[in-house]
Amino acid sequence: MNLLDVLPLLEYINDLVDARDMNMGAWFEAQVVNVTRRKAANGSCAVADQQTTIPEEDVIYHVKYEDYPENGVVELSSSDVRSRARTILKWHQLEVGQVVMVNYNPDEPTERGFWYDAEILQKRETKLIREINAGDSLNDCRIIFVDDIYKIEEPGSVCPISARPLKRQSGPVCKACKDNPNKTCRICACHICGGKQDPDKQLMCDECDMAFHIYCLNPPLSSIPDDEDCAPINDKNGAEAKDWRAGKPVRVVRNVKGGKHSKYAPVEGNRYDGIYKVVKYWPETGKSGFLVWRYLLRRDDEEPAPWTKEGKDRMKKLGLTMQYPEGYLEAVANKDKENNGDDEFDAPGKGKRKRKSAVINSPAGTPKKTKVEPYKLTSQQKSLIRSDEANEKLWNEVLEALKDGPKFLNKVEEAFLCICCQEVVFRPVTTVCQHNVCKDCLDRSFKADVYSCPACRYDLGKNYTMQVNETLQTILTQLFPGYGNGR
Repeated sequence: MNLLDVLPLLEYINDLVDARDMNMGAWFEAQVVNVTRRKAANGSCAVADQQTTIPEEDVIYHVKYEDYPENGVVELSSSDVRSRARTILKWHQLEVGQVVMVNYNPDEPTERGFWYDAEILQKRETKLIREINAGDSLNDCRIIFVDDIYKIEEPGSVCPISARPLKRQSGPVCKACKDNPNKTCRICACHICGGKQDPDKQLMCDECDMAFHIYCLNPPLSSIPDDEDCAPINDKNGAEAKDWRAGKPVRVVRNVKGGKHSKYAPVEGNRYDGIYKVVKYWPETGKSGFLVWRYLLRRDDEEPAPWTKEGKDRMKKLGLTMQYPEGYLEAVANKDKENNGDDEFDAPGKGKRKRKSAVINSPAGTPKKTKVEPYKLTSQQKSLIRSDEANEKLWNEVLEALKDGPKFLNKVEEAFLCICCQEVVFRPVTTVCQHNVCKDCLDRSFKADVYSCPACRYDLGKNYTMQVNETLQTILTQLFPGYGNGR
C-alpha cells in the first residue's frame, strides 16, 4: 500500500463508532484503532482511481470493543461499522417507518438487553405505558424501553474521541447482581467470598465454571499457576502418588473378558464400576517380552461397588437390568440349540440328563421380583412443579410414574419432548395452546414466516411474544443436569 492509499484512511483512526457483532447482529460501542484497504484476490490492494478515492467496500476497519477488551482487535467491513449513536429521540420524534436503534433482549423481552436496528411499525400510548412495535432485524417485537431510543447517525458524521458521548446502558452480564460493582456476588465474582476485587488473582474452575481468589482457596495459593498443576511424567521408572485421592477421577467400565485377570469382572457384557484414581504406574516386561506400562487404580466412589451386597441391593432398588442388543438373545439361543441338539441323551451309568432349556425355564430358576424404590423429588422440585401452572395437566400425568423409580425420568423426557428437534425442550416456550417448544426452534419457525404452533398448528400470530418458561427450565435442569450443553 502506498502513501496515497493510506492518507484518506488516517482520518478515521481513533473515531468512536458502533460496531456490529457478526454472531448476534447487535451493535456495541467500539473505537477504531486502524484502517486498511481490502486486499484483492491476487494479494495486492484494490486499485484506486486517479483521484485516490477509495470505495467504501474496500475499507477494512480494525476496531476494539470498549466493554469486551478480551476480544482484542476485530476486523470489520464498512457495512458493520458506523458513527457512534449519540442522539436520544423523544417520544414525539418517533414516527412509523423510521429506522432507529433500540434496546431489546430476545431471550427475556421484559429485561434490558443489547442494541439492535429496528423499524417502527406501530406506536402505542396509554395512561400507564408507552411502547412501540418494531420489525426489521428483530422480526417483530414489542419495545418497552422507549426512553432509550437512539437516532442512527448519517454516514460521514464523525464522532471524535474528544466528544465522549454518554455511555449506553446494556443488559447486565450477571443477572444475580445486575453488574453492580459494589455488590458482592458468588456467581460472577469469587465463589467463596463474593468479592470483585483482584480479578487478576482469580482462577476459573474447569468443572463448575466458577471463579476463586487464590487466597480464598484451601490451602491458599501464593500465585497463579503457569499451567495445569500436574506431577511430571516419569517415563523411565514410573511414579507413585503421594495423595492419590487428590488425583483426577477416572470412570471405569469392566468387561466380561476381564474375568481372566480379575474376580471383580462382570458375569456378562459390560458394567460401570464407578470412579477410580491412579495410585501408581510402572514399566514391566510383558509375556511376549515387550515393555508394558502397568497402572494401579483404586476406587474412590461414594456409591457401593456393584459386586458387593450393598451394590447389588442398590441395583435392584433402581431397577437396573442387563441391556442386550437387539436380536442378541435370539442369536445365543439358536447357537445353543445347534450345539446341544434338541433331543435328550443318556449318560452311561447315569439317568437322563435334562436339557439346559428345561433348567433355565423351570419355575424354581425364576428369580423373585424385587420392589423398585420410588423416585423421590426434593421439596424445591415439588414446589417448582406446583408453580408451573401452564403445564399442570402434563405434570399430573408424569407424577404418576414416580412409583416406577428411574422410569419417571423417561416419562418426563417423553412429556416434554420438543416436536421440532425431538429432544427435551431447552429454554421452553409454553404456548397458549399448552404445548412446549424450544425457543430456538420457535424462532427458526417464525423466521421462515410460519407463525403457528409446531405441534397443533394453532395460529400464534406474527407478533407473538416468546416468553421462556423459566420455572419449567429450572425443573428440567435439575432432573437432567447439563442436558442443554452444546445446544
